[in-house]
Amino acid sequence: MSLILIIEDNDKNLKLVRDVLQVKGYATIEAGTAEDGVELARERKPDLILMDIQLPGMSGIEALKVLRADATTATIPAIAVTASVMQQDRRLITEAGFDGYVGKPINIKEFLDAVRSTLEERQPRAPQERPKARVAPLRGQRSGVSRERGVNERRGAVPERGIPSGGNEAASAASVGVNERRRAVPKARNCSPPGVAKRRQPRA
Repeated sequence: MSLILIIEDNDKNLKLVRDVLQVKGYATIEAGTAEDGVELARERKPDLILMDIQLPGMSGIEALKVLRADATTATIPAIAVTASVMQQDRRLITEAGFDGYVGKPINIKEFLDAVRSTLEERQPRAPQERPKARVAPLRGQRSGVSRERGVNERRGAVPERGIPSGGNEAASAASVGVNERRRAVPKARNCSPPGVAKRRQPRA
């Protein structure tokens, strides 16, 4: 929640500004003179100061010079709230170092817009994340799917370990030759040598 210091000697204007800011969620502290406002700014270090120009004793312009000369309050933004809307008065306000001004009678919308924009300018902006650069594939480089498919195809072409290239055909041919030799050899079971007649068993 932003803290706003209101330096205003007119009670009606002070109440109007305070009520409008509090309704919008801002916290406020008030001072009726420039001297009190300078001391309050040093103690509380508000996020924004709303300063009336025509104040009893020290004027608003003189009070701002004191604030800017103090390292504690030099960076606090300040908006002048004044009924003086002449071009010369605006030039004096700008040259004094005010971050903006609001004329009286106060226009609520313009007043809130000035407060909001001044506070936003004071807040540090978060660094924007840079988009990640997309790396284009090299010329002739295949996609991941194509590379994986090519690796699988090359793996399928490699012969099994322990069997040289062409070993499958040689093994098949050897198997055929062995089977043919087995069919060519007659069975020796119950066969007599050539030239030897079987003996007849005597009859009973």
